[in-house]
Amino acid sequence: MLLAFLLMSAAQVESPAETPVNPIAAPQSQQGNALSDLSPEERQEITDDSARDLRESRFYNRPGATRADYDADWQECRMIARGSRSMGGQVVTVPYNPGIISPAAASGAGLIGAMIGNAIVEGQLRRDNRRSCLLVKGWSLVEVEEPAARARIAAMSDAERETHFNRLVGADTLPPGLKTLRWENPLAAPKLAASIGPRDPSKDKAAQRKPVKPAEIASGQGGVILGFRRPDEASQGKSASLLISRYDPEAANVVFPEKRDKADTTTYGLLIKSRDKALEVEHALHALTPGTYVISGATPGVQGAVNMNFCLGSAMFTVEPGKITYIGDFLPYVLAPAEGGGRLSAMAWQDHLADAEAAAPALQSSAPLPVQPASFTNGVSWGCAATVMTAYAVPGAPTLEGPRRAGPPLASPAQPTTIITIPTN
Repeated sequence: MLLAFLLMSAAQVESPAETPVNPIAAPQSQQGNALSDLSPEERQEITDDSARDLRESRFYNRPGATRADYDADWQECRMIARGSRSMGGQVVTVPYNPGIISPAAASGAGLIGAMIGNAIVEGQLRRDNRRSCLLVKGWSLVEVEEPAARARIAAMSDAERETHFNRLVGADTLPPGLKTLRWENPLAAPKLAASIGPRDPSKDKAAQRKPVKPAEIASGQGGVILGFRRPDEASQGKSASLLISRYDPEAANVVFPEKRDKADTTTYGLLIKSRDKALEVEHALHALTPGTYVISGATPGVQGAVNMNFCLGSAMFTVEPGKITYIGDFLPYVLAPAEGGGRLSAMAWQDHLADAEAAAPALQSSAPLPVQPASFTNGVSWGCAATVMTAYAVPGAPTLEGPRRAGPPLASPAQPTTIITIPTN
């Protein structure tokens, strides 16, 4: 049940009749037009394939776009959903093998591994992830609910249908009676129902108060601190898991070692789990190798497993030596009441820096290091391999601009590393 809701990782918005469609800026890709270098026969084949999602019951729309834009993005998202290309346009070169663990899993963070590899080839998951990719790229999925309207489209000839959808994919206004599904950062900034009440003390279980071993931060290392916060009845009693992964901005991919080496002390990935779901607020502090990282995945309501990969775009930050980087407070919601009806699952982000600063000294084994807020850049992507491919944006942080997903230089690890991209079938 939870997985089904995670797959529906975009907010549904009812589109008023004959009103302008609210455009969402489409991320640029290093690849450019995915069809420009193809033969006419290959382009026609992709056009025919992309028409699967232009039907009497649904179609995609992005104001100002052309059918060629749609075909190019559809093809690129198909390749991303297969695990053969990243959102930044990088081609994935490792042949697909279900035994290969995703970069996030291979970071040693205890992910699902081969099960993910097997699940990614399932047709329904590929379709769901392709849809998520298109939504993140700024397309809206438009659902035609009126039976008469569906019947009119179904009765059209092939030429009439093509003309009809070629107009609608880039239309600024849409016909009445349609429902649109668009990406509105629902995992980090969910639209919760106003009816959600505060925490209910009568439902509070006694906090287990497990002893927390202070983090040992060696000379030359840095650290990261975050909070798990449960301020209301919808988040009360919920566990959470968050994954951060080392990131190479030049390769636009997460980094992990080619083989295990006990002499290599570099942090490649860190799975951070909530310890006591009975607490309203708990903090976790961990030592990290200085360098660039991304928030690469999360799962609300689950402790110790992450099946959502934010490879379609997430937040990048840097850890500096001798400093603790605060990356925010995360609020776990599982099937919580949503604004306008329905339910949603999310890992909402909030800024509570002062609380983290107050908690940090007790979580360190030596002289406390200074706490500084992370400087986030949203829109950073990498090769996808996960059950659920989606995106996560820290509210208020800038988004990476330009065709190349890039950032500050990656600190040199203790041992040479190999950039491994995700498999293709």
